[in-house]
Amino acid sequence: MENGILFDVSPTMFTLGPIELRWYGFFFAMMFWIGVVMFYRSTLRAGYSNNLVKKFLPWVFVCMVLG
Repeated sequence: MENGILFDVSPTMFTLGPIELRWYGFFFAMMFWIGVVMFYRSTLRAGYSNNLVKKFLPWVFVCMVLG
C-alpha cells in the first residue's frame, strides 16, 4: 500500500516482568467498571437499596464472562 494509511499499533500497553497488559483487556475492564458505577448510581436514584446492587453484580460478572 503505497498511498494508504498504515495503522500498526502494538496491542501491548506495557509489560512488567511476566505480566503484559493489553489495550483490549484494559478497555474491557474500564467499560465494566463504568457500567458498574452507572448501574449503582441509577439504582440509588430509583430508590433501590445497596443490597440490590451487591446481589446483582456477581451475576453480571458471570454473564459477562460467559457472553
